[in-house]
Amino acid sequence: ISYSHTLNLFDKKLALVAGFGRNYVQNQDYNAVAGGPPTFDQTVRETTHRFGVVYRPMKSVSFFANNSSTFLPQTNQDYLGNFLASTEGEVLDIGVKFNTADERFVGTVTYFDLTASNIRTQDFDHPGFWLASGEQNNKGYEIELAFKPSENSQIIATYYKGDIKDTETGVRLNNSVNKTYSLIAKYDFDSGFTIGTTMFSQGFRLQSGTTGWPAWTTWNAFASYRFSENLHLALNIENLADELYSPGGFNVTAYSNISPARNAKLTATFRF
Repeated sequence: ISYSHTLNLFDKKLALVAGFGRNYVQNQDYNAVAGGPPTFDQTVRETTHRFGVVYRPMKSVSFFANNSSTFLPQTNQDYLGNFLASTEGEVLDIGVKFNTADERFVGTVTYFDLTASNIRTQDFDHPGFWLASGEQNNKGYEIELAFKPSENSQIIATYYKGDIKDTETGVRLNNSVNKTYSLIAKYDFDSGFTIGTTMFSQGFRLQSGTTGWPAWTTWNAFASYRFSENLHLALNIENLADELYSPGGFNVTAYSNISPARNAKLTATFRF
């Protein structure tokens, strides 16, 4: 159950937002073979809030600030068989949204300050089980930019920089990434042909201590052609440079996910 209200002032140049939610979640597991009562029964009740303000001095610029709380029930267990407590957090966002008069260039810059407890992390000493972290804080900023150089082209770029660490010890959270950025660029020809490329880069992913997965960057490409309203052909090429990297895994020295080799996929879609 949730309720929110927005109050607009000064000819809608200033907007105030307030909302509350009462959350009720019940998880139950049953043994379909043996029958009987639930083997797992979890009931969680939590109240969340959201407060915000938006100031728009002109049509092309908006300043905003939001404060909200969240929670996420968990069904994972530690190696002793105890279920992890729900993840609870509170975040403050402060930023600005802007665009040119023709809206060919649109952007958002956000500073965030997130505090959360009971974040699920892998238990490297007991494979297959999990740990709930203490209170963690992540401060940083995000940038999202979209640009249309022409009616047929579009470029979208994102950047994230954080600093997630324990509020008491100052130690960085296991399995965390503090920097990512991405790029999407495409061009639509009037003939129905589209070409483009995507890029994603991930910074060093910490396992624990100073051990972790190195930073990596990958590029992809795509092309498509629409023969008619019913027939569409698409070609996607993944990992253009055929780089070997690992986005993460359970243990950097024992089990890591490995990047796919360069590959191409051709897809034809026909709608009846």
